Amino acid sequence: MNNEYFVNSNSTSTPCILTASLKPILTRSKVYSGIHNCISISFYAFNCSGTKKLPVDLTT
Repeated sequence: MNNEYFVNSNSTSTPCILTASLKPILTRSKVYSGIHNCISISFYAFNCSGTKKLPVDLTT
């Protein structure tokens, strides 16, 4: 597995999911664990009072 990563994330809002032709996927059953996806994410590293964290944001 080259250039493949597993990221676990959760959110209170649902991100917009698009097909390759940029049409929205409205049926949640078409997106499931194990399928390959192209996503946009941002990482925010910080160190506050000795607590190091690396939050992940799904960019919509």
